[in-house]
Amino acid sequence: MSANRPVNHAILYCQKQKIMQSVITWEQLLIYLFIFLIIYYAVVLALFYRHDLVKLGNRFTKQELADAGYLTEESASSNEGSDYDALYNNVHELMKDCKDIFINVTNAPIDKARLIADLNQKVKSYPQIKGTAFQISMSNHIAQEASHRLGIELENDELEQIWQ
Repeated sequence: MSANRPVNHAILYCQKQKIMQSVITWEQLLIYLFIFLIIYYAVVLALFYRHDLVKLGNRFTKQELADAGYLTEESASSNEGSDYDALYNNVHELMKDCKDIFINVTNAPIDKARLIADLNQKVKSYPQIKGTAFQISMSNHIAQEASHRLGIELENDELEQIWQ
């Protein structure tokens, strides 16, 4: 009897394997796996990139409204938001450009007039910042960078010269 018992388990194991193999095919498994992966990545995109997806959707909506000739207050305010974002990006680019100027000034007797002229040239590349609240922030940033990196204190009239 004990000799039959291992044989019975082996037979049952073989029968289970046949049943398992006949329940799902490789083709079905790959199809289910593919569908699962599509759903999974759609959820991941929706969770982690929802803001980007909303911006993308708004871009298409704005284009359709502009093509139809219906520009509402909401789309006008969103245009102001995108203008603000563009201005904000310009400020960061100007900050990087100014940082390059401060890094490149290495000679011991630092010429304040030359520094102001170099900063003026960089600021002229970003005329959209002049006259905004960002101008004040940039002036403060320039004054701090000059003080910390170069040991030069820029007065208010010198900061105004940079923006002229």
